[in-house]
Amino acid sequence: MTTDLNGETFQLVVSGNEETKLGTGTSSRTSSRTLFYYAERTAEGNIFLQLLNSKYYPSGKKIDVTLEELLESYRPEPLFYFNKVVPVVADVNANLEKGEKNLEEDRADLAAKSFKRALEVDDKNIRGLFGLGMAYMAAGKIEESEEILGRLMHLEMAFSQEHTHLFNQFGIRMRKAGMLRQALDYYGKAISLNGQDEHLLFNLGRIHLEMNELEAALACVTKALLLNAEFLEGKKMLEYLLRLKPDIADHFSAPLEPQAPPKTEGLDLDGLPWANS
Repeated sequence: MTTDLNGETFQLVVSGNEETKLGTGTSSRTSSRTLFYYAERTAEGNIFLQLLNSKYYPSGKKIDVTLEELLESYRPEPLFYFNKVVPVVADVNANLEKGEKNLEEDRADLAAKSFKRALEVDDKNIRGLFGLGMAYMAAGKIEESEEILGRLMHLEMAFSQEHTHLFNQFGIRMRKAGMLRQALDYYGKAISLNGQDEHLLFNLGRIHLEMNELEAALACVTKALLLNAEFLEGKKMLEYLLRLKPDIADHFSAPLEPQAPPKTEGLDLDGLPWANS
């Protein structure tokens, strides 16, 4: 742990008092309790706090604070950090890594057990929820994976930039598992939070294409190309859709090949129908 607050990064536990007013008028009184937070400064210089749950694990929404607010309103708790938080975080991370390794090696049941152990400590753990959902899909347990999807849909953190890789993996697996309507809701939620991402629109178009909803797929890919006219995979998808629906080709100009190489990270490119057409 780095305790020099002028350094690039640090991780520690801090405590702060929360005061609550009880009653009204002359009978009112103030109750105070101490809350413990995991505090971290990132390499970019951002500082956030996250409440520790009953098992001493950082859980829930992250709160942005300034360095001045941290120093003025919170007290460092180094022994609490080393004795309580570090062992729990290490155990959760070990289970998450074990689960992801088992998932990569097609051992879905073992992966699910590891992710469940992590979620016993933090039931809102994003890596754990995504991992367990993917393990269920790999094992063909669609009802269980739908239950995990429902939990993720209520967590805006699951759709943040921090978890983009996991988010896309989960969406691709949903499509492969035939959970097309669920995937529509999933990508729709993501776009409602970030409607300026051409990759999300492309992936949503892939779902519509799979469902033979060609006009909806066209709407998605044209919005994606409005955001990024040099989006090569989007252009390929548009060309394919126009071949399938030539009656609306007059509404679109022929796409030109961009000079820059395509950026395909985060795109659902599995089994593209236009790849060899």
